[in-house]
This record gives sequence, structure tokens and C-alpha cells, in this order.
Amino acid sequence: MMKVNLLRLAPCILGLLFAAIDPASAQPDSGTTPTTNSGAAGKGSAAAGYVHDLTRSQFKIGPNPTIEIDEPTLRRWRGSSGAWAIDPTNGRSMGILDAGAPHGPYILDEAVQGERVKAYFIKAGLPADQIQDVRATYEVRGGGPTRNAVSTPLQLHSINSILIRTVSGIRVAESVAWAKMTMSGDVDMEYVFWPSIDQETINRAISFKRRLSDNVGHGNYLASLPGAVYRDVGVVIHHTDPSVHAAPTSYVSYDVTTSPEGYAAMRHFDENGNEFRLPQEQSTPPPVAPIRKVQGKP
Repeated sequence: MMKVNLLRLAPCILGLLFAAIDPASAQPDSGTTPTTNSGAAGKGSAAAGYVHDLTRSQFKIGPNPTIEIDEPTLRRWRGSSGAWAIDPTNGRSMGILDAGAPHGPYILDEAVQGERVKAYFIKAGLPADQIQDVRATYEVRGGGPTRNAVSTPLQLHSINSILIRTVSGIRVAESVAWAKMTMSGDVDMEYVFWPSIDQETINRAISFKRRLSDNVGHGNYLASLPGAVYRDVGVVIHHTDPSVHAAPTSYVSYDVTTSPEGYAAMRHFDENGNEFRLPQEQSTPPPVAPIRKVQGKP
């Protein structure tokens, strides 16, 4: 049977859970984190971030989980049903069940699932006033090879509910928290990356948005950009993504596409109309991580 998976967030799994092992014991810091421009959990206060952990999680990892990796960029716990991991350098976390572990049954009502996932993360400590919206992706199963005259009807298998973040009414593009919840309230898969945002970035974004609030200011700014604008996203707060193993840094941008193609690259411009790229968009390839050895295995 062909499985059609519309969950486009799956690549996030790779950096955390496809790893090898050196044992140790530790628990990640967790909870709401005050903001700083030079740290994931530093001093100062503007838009607090949130770092998830196993003590707050309803992820169904199994009884008596043990830590199997404890390295500067990865801590991973293993239970009888799955694995849960965090990058201590930036606070990104994820839990995923093993392929052979029991899954579901899942909530198949998008609104109900969304409200339960939202309530789950708020109870855990994620700032409720930063949640703009709850969106969804769907996993559909069924179908079959095209050579067959008869195929299995497509059926909705599960829903992932995704929290979208705003600060002072401005979208924070890379921040996300999502989960796939069962009818019993367990979580079979989850992912959280919700760094703090410093006050200077927020103030700049608010001022930039206010400056472009009238038609004349908006039109003059767009006219200063290179080429025709096809998708006008507006003022956005960005921060470094999980591929950067360091405390997240925030940026203010006006985002547009300047090509009619549906998948045209998003371009970022500052208050003066100067284009820039985020660190994760730089062309320099990241260093190759050393191969780790799995405990008890060659």
C-alpha cells in the first residue's frame, strides 16, 4: 500500500535523532527563557522564548528513558518506544516514536487537535500571547501502483498541529512548535524551536512596520527594491535556524519575492532597502560532523 505523507516538517528529524551515541546523564534546561541577543536563555527581557523538555512533555517515549548521547550540540534520550532529543546550543527539541512502536489512534478533527496541542504547549510554558494561529499538515494513507486498476481509498491517518508565532503583531518566521496527539492525550511526535527575541529587534520591527503603514511610505519602499515585487510578505522577524549550533540571533527584514515562479526564493531587505541573507542561507557549506560510535556497537 502506498503511503502519502504530506508532513513537510520531517526533515527536522535528521539533525536530532539520526545520531550515534556516547552515554552520560543530564537533563536539558527547560521552560520559558528570557531574551538576549547573544544567548538562547540569557538575561534581559523582551519576548521570552520557550525550551521544551521531557519533564514537561507528553511524548510517549516509554518508561525509564536513559540518555544515550550527551554532546555539545546533541543530547538524546532513548525509551522503549522512541527517542527525544535537544540541541543545547539553541534549544531546538524533537521527539519521535520508533517505527515499530504502537502509534495512535489519532485525533482526526483539525479544530479539536489544534486546541489540544495549543493547550498542551501553553501548559508546558510556551507564552500564550505569542501564538498567532494554529495550522495543520495531514498524513494520508492509501492509493496504490498506477498499473493496478483498483487501489486502496485514501484515508486521513493523522494531523499535525503547528503553532505560528508573532511578537507585537509581527510574524517570527523560523519559530515553530508542533505535535501529533493521540485520542488519549499522548504525543507521538513533537518539535519545538521558540527562541527568545531581544528588545532591540522588536523595537526595530515595530518602527519599520509603522513607517510603511501608509500607502505612500509603503509604495516608496517597494519602488526602492530591485525588480518587480510578486509576493509582498512585509515586515518579518527572523532568527537563525536550528542548523546554526549557537544561541539564536534575531533579524528584522522586509520579505518579498521578485520572480513570478511559485517557489521563488524569499528575499530579505533591511530598513534602507539593502538586501541581506540570513546565516543559514549563506553559501559556505557547514563543517562535516565527526562520526560517533554507538555504545556497545563497533
